[in-house]
Formats: sequence, C-alpha cells, structure tokens
Amino acid sequence: MNIVLPHNVFTSLFLQAAPEHLKKLITFKPSSMLGTLLQENKADIVLLPSTDLIKHTDFFVSSRRGISFDGPLSNSYLYFQPNQLELTDFALAGDISGTDVICLKILMQELYDRAISIKLLSSLPHKLEGNTLIAGDHNYTSGLFAQGMNLTEEMVELLDLPFVNYVFCANSQEKLEWLHTETAGIEQQIYAEVENPEWDYRLTPEAKTLFSDEIAHVLYEFEDQDKEALIQVLRLPYFHGMIDDIFNIHFV
Repeated sequence: MNIVLPHNVFTSLFLQAAPEHLKKLITFKPSSMLGTLLQENKADIVLLPSTDLIKHTDFFVSSRRGISFDGPLSNSYLYFQPNQLELTDFALAGDISGTDVICLKILMQELYDRAISIKLLSSLPHKLEGNTLIAGDHNYTSGLFAQGMNLTEEMVELLDLPFVNYVFCANSQEKLEWLHTETAGIEQQIYAEVENPEWDYRLTPEAKTLFSDEIAHVLYEFEDQDKEALIQVLRLPYFHGMIDDIFNIHFV
C-alpha cells in the first residue's frame, strides 16, 4: 500500500500521529501531482486537494477522513499590496493546488466583484511585492501569516460550513475502508501531539501558540457536516461558471 500526501505542517502531523506500520507507507509529493499519481495507479491512496475532484470524477472519496478547517488555521494566506485602487493581479507561491486557484478566484469575485489574472512563481519570494497567495509552511515558519488574509476563514464564512481543503481518495472502496480502520482515533492523537511542549515544526513562537490554541478547529475525522461541506465546495465553481456541470461524488 502506497499513501501519498502533500507536504505541509498539517499532513506532517498526520504522519507523526499515524501508527508505526502506517508511517512506512506514507510519502510526500507536491499537491499538483496527486491526482495524476492516483489516476496512473502510481499510488493506492492520495490526500487530494478537494477541487481536483473536478478533473477526477471517477475517484472514490472518503466521507470520513481528510483535512477540513473551521477556524483560524489555514494552509494558504493572501497578502495584499497596500494602497491599491483595484485588485486584478495575483502571484502564487509555495505548494499551490487547483483548490487555491479556484478559491482565490471565487473569493475575489464574491468580496470585490473582480476577475483576476494569476502568475505562478517558481520559488518563494524573498520580499512580498504585489498581491501574493502563499500555500504551505512558509506562512508559519516565516511569521508572515500575521500579515495575511486567511483563505480558510474567508471560505468558511462564504460557505457557512467548514472548508474541506483535502480529501482522501482511492481507486477502490476497499482501500478507503482499510484507511478508515487504520486511522481510527488519529484526530485526538494529532491534537495531543500539538499540545506536547516538545512538539516543534520550525514554527515561529507566535505560530506555535496559534496552533496550540486552535488545532481543534482542524478536522481529520469527518462528520456529516464535512461531507456536506465538500459537496458545497464543489458546487461553487459551477455557480461561478468555471465548470459546466455538477457531478456526483463517489463517497465511501
């Protein structure tokens, strides 16, 4: 069994809390590669950015495991250039996924009634210049998060539901059922890991305090509202004219 995750602090916590035999099966790859790895049978299970299901409607999707946010923590932050008359251009940096791009476009339409253009940076900027979305750990290891707009909180407010950022997917129901069994109780293990004073992930002191205070708002074991939240996240691109059809999700 080969389980592939994107690499960030939230997935690293999943790895740390996983049973020892499961840890040996987990590897990390960029978010943008995960759908293709599963489609080409180069992975058995992947933790897929949620809106990548638009391109992979045949995947089986876990209704019980993933990463969902309903509070102040987020994998992605927006940083705005001061004193702008219009928001039209954004640079994207870090482990950018299709979900980041889609959510950014939707939020700019909803909040500012703006269509935007985007460019992907090949590396993290040494200095923020212009409007920038950064995905991944750099927000917390640099301390930049304190200056940014939390993408998750904006999506939670828009949906009035948790924001499902990642879902576990496989090409068979049986693999997801196996994962559900093997990871029972992992959420509480993750919370305990963060509350351990010895836990360290190169975070700034301010970021570590934020995680300690708010980790319970990061959900790894899904309930019915998370399932409904995923359905609603995947309807947003349709309502904003980004896709032509609403599709069925093959929940397990």
